[in-house]
Amino acid sequence: MHSEKTIDGVWTELKQLEGTDVETLCQNSKNHIFKFNDKEMIRYADPPRGRGAATAVPRRTFKIIWENLVKCGEFEPSITPAYRIACACIARLPEVEYSCKENRVHLYILPQRTHEFGTVREH
Repeated sequence: MHSEKTIDGVWTELKQLEGTDVETLCQNSKNHIFKFNDKEMIRYADPPRGRGAATAVPRRTFKIIWENLVKCGEFEPSITPAYRIACACIARLPEVEYSCKENRVHLYILPQRTHEFGTVREH
């Protein structure tokens, strides 16, 4: 799957999520997206699943997901919380859809936009 969008473009687009709440796609864990800076995204995971403390998700996590999506057309992450919330954010890009398989998220990149930025669409 080919996309002209670089990780820099993705990062710029994802910055629009600052100040919003994003739920993970299969576990429905609520996260408040506090800030994107050059190196990371800062989020607060809501209790009871989260600790309510601020945690950082490195930009490289998003880069790994995006580059795999562009190269392979799909991506199934590890089960670490950083990947869960990063996938939930990337799924809000208009050309990315998701599915849940055995309670694990699976992302797909499509050649066209299928939904508005900030929303998600199940594949």
